[in-house]
Amino acid sequence: MTDEFSGLSFEDIFAKKYVLKDSGIAKILKIRIVNSEQNKGKSSGFRILLIADSRTSEVIFLNIFAKTGTDGKDNIGREELKECLSIYKSEKKANTLVELDPKDSFNIKVSIS
Repeated sequence: MTDEFSGLSFEDIFAKKYVLKDSGIAKILKIRIVNSEQNKGKSSGFRILLIADSRTSEVIFLNIFAKTGTDGKDNIGREELKECLSIYKSEKKANTLVELDPKDSFNIKVSIS
């Protein structure tokens, strides 16, 4: 995903301080990453939203957005976050989530049940 997570365990990721929401069982994390097209660092880069679920020790990708540029925004709105969570829940229920291996440059692995 990003070098920031290289070699980290689930517990290390779950303990990160970039929390948007925390239910005690799962956390929604907002992670800053560098936009390699700009030489401005993480503050002007992208934001990745993740769910870290302690019941399954899974880290689930929710969304990505730019901080700057024509589509840039400072934060995700409440309604947009609700929509991301709704999509996640429906895809999880339908068993259509796609597994990504962050060590494999985001090559998609599709599990067909």
